[in-house]
Amino acid sequence: MSTIQFEGRRISEIAQEINDRLKGDGIEPEEYGFGDRSDLDGGPKVLDSYLRSIVCYPVRGGSEGHYVHLATISHFGDASAQRHRVISLAKTYSADNAWAIARAVARYLDI
Repeated sequence: MSTIQFEGRRISEIAQEINDRLKGDGIEPEEYGFGDRSDLDGGPKVLDSYLRSIVCYPVRGGSEGHYVHLATISHFGDASAQRHRVISLAKTYSADNAWAIARAVARYLDI
């Protein structure tokens, strides 16, 4: 399986490719899959060279379930100017499934 390339691509395209691969691997989120969240913070819709790294991790939900965040860490000059930005997330009900999804996405993106 080839690595999902993210630099220069739209967040929505990356999210859809992740969702398709998760479905193919039989580990879909129970509530909803990944989507583009850039409208929420007005950030760029395309991942570009400012990107330092991309991360994926599970988070316990505030009222129910678990989320899997896909985020970027970008840099603007020195290390103190780093920015963490959640670009997409998926929702599932169990911690085990959230961890399985995060591991799969990390494998797809080779992170």
